Amino acid sequence: MKKLFFLFTLIFSIAKGDYLTTNGEIALFYDETKNKIEYIRGDIYKELNISQMELYFLKGDRIIPVKNNIISVQRIGSNIIKMEYLIDEHMVNTYIFSSLKNKKNLYFYTDTSELSWDTPFQIIYMLSPMENTNYLTYKDDYFYYGDRIKMNSLDNKGNLYMATPENFYNLKLILGENNRKKNSRERLYYFSTIKNKDIGDRFLINFATNKYLQNGSTRNLLKENLEYWNKFNKKNNFYRKEIKTQLEFLEILTKDYKIPKHIDYDKSIESFKDRLNLAYVDGIFLDGNIGKILLEELYFKRKNNFEEIKYYDFLFKMLSIKEITMGEKFYRENITPQINKHLRQLVMRKIKIDNREDYDNYYDLLKFIEIYKNQIKDEVLLKRVTEFKIEIIEKLKENMSLIIPKSELYGKIEYLDIYNDGEKKEILEKIYKNYYNSRVGVLNDADNREIIDIKLNLEYVLRLYENNMKNLGDIIFSRLDNLIKENRGYIIPKMKVNGQSSVGLYSNPLYLYFKIVQYRGIE
Repeated sequence: MKKLFFLFTLIFSIAKGDYLTTNGEIALFYDETKNKIEYIRGDIYKELNISQMELYFLKGDRIIPVKNNIISVQRIGSNIIKMEYLIDEHMVNTYIFSSLKNKKNLYFYTDTSELSWDTPFQIIYMLSPMENTNYLTYKDDYFYYGDRIKMNSLDNKGNLYMATPENFYNLKLILGENNRKKNSRERLYYFSTIKNKDIGDRFLINFATNKYLQNGSTRNLLKENLEYWNKFNKKNNFYRKEIKTQLEFLEILTKDYKIPKHIDYDKSIESFKDRLNLAYVDGIFLDGNIGKILLEELYFKRKNNFEEIKYYDFLFKMLSIKEITMGEKFYRENITPQINKHLRQLVMRKIKIDNREDYDNYYDLLKFIEIYKNQIKDEVLLKRVTEFKIEIIEKLKENMSLIIPKSELYGKIEYLDIYNDGEKKEILEKIYKNYYNSRVGVLNDADNREIIDIKLNLEYVLRLYENNMKNLGDIIFSRLDNLIKENRGYIIPKMKVNGQSSVGLYSNPLYLYFKIVQYRGIE
């Protein structure tokens, strides 16, 4: 437990970013306390590409750091960051956004039309790549750093230079010529020469070789991006603002059928279960086709009997919300035999629980048996499934201490279905009595009052609704909603009681949020 506490303390001490722009593939984090971009990941499933980035203006030999002149930063929609700042007492806006069309493109559009300067000036983009040393090349009108980062202005002529921070401020620069190698102390500085302030600058960073967008206006791309979200929100206008924000995040996470477990500072992974869960709520709230795509894609990709069961559980959910239709004869002749085959293989083997994954697999199997048992016509299989259900419950209760310390009563929330209805309510009431913190209005571990486990609280609220304890669910969810709103809409697994929490998109907490909204009805 102490190790876990130290880990979360470490995470929160590092993760200070306040804004995130992502299209589900690129992720950029802006740190409001430092007024600069901290991390850019060109592929959320791979290592960071750029550790930090800053903007400067150059007029004559005068370097003006944008970070010293910031007026405000705001998120427009779900994936546009707008920076407002003063340059010589005139307002300049820079819009940062990742393309929803070409998912490897990251754009910086700077509107300089309000500047009073009548002669050419330069905008400088400083990049500090995570790969400390690599070669610079120039080809096909783009400057390359290694083979995964390329950049250029789409409006203006410019050059790429290398320099240490000290030399940069003295304008002692090394031209990034072909096959010149950057050393570990140097940073990259792209100088874009602005000859027409009314045009401004459109700077592109691309993270995939030979996949960049040369034509079209970035102004149009920005407009298209804004129009995309306006149209999206208009379609979902009957929801309140906070839910519409989460719908935008859901759209981003499910736009690519891969569906990441999270988009944050860490490299993401794909989660079989999270993909199915988000596809399900996508089918309910966005009426998308991701569920159908996943059913087709995963038909031949299940790795074991447990994934087979999860797949068919997902199929039932898609049928229940009418995302797909299936004839009774087809179901009886093709689906039922497959389910029975995999179920038979699972219930005939000895239950073995050695870790959290085993525990979760058997818990999911238990819930599936509850749904499916009344459809079993084979008397021998039905008898064994009924016996096996009792065995699973006993084993899960017996092995709960493997994953949840006995002192942590609230850990039972996630696995409440191993108890009967009376036990469930008793546990929920006991958890409220032991862990509800009236000061913050949510469950809060007495050992660490400064951190709120948002994921656990969402799970608890969902359980309250499932067990007809709506009034208490409404009270806690209202407070959670405010905490999420205070964190600019980002539902992260853990939040600070005081101070700014980190940002990110997380599949499981988002799924829990929408399941609660489903119980509460349209708001």
